[in-house]
Amino acid sequence: MNRRDMLLLAALLLISLIVTWLGTDYVLNHVVIPLIEDRQPGPDLPAS
Repeated sequence: MNRRDMLLLAALLLISLIVTWLGTDYVLNHVVIPLIEDRQPGPDLPAS
């Protein structure tokens, strides 16, 4: 494995980390948090 291959591998790792972080951020902000906020308080949940 020469220097070019190692740089390519490092670049792919960095890109995959960024895509994973952005995907997680999107899912949390657009899916999970709205579901939590839309939940109505019931007998098992304290009123907030």
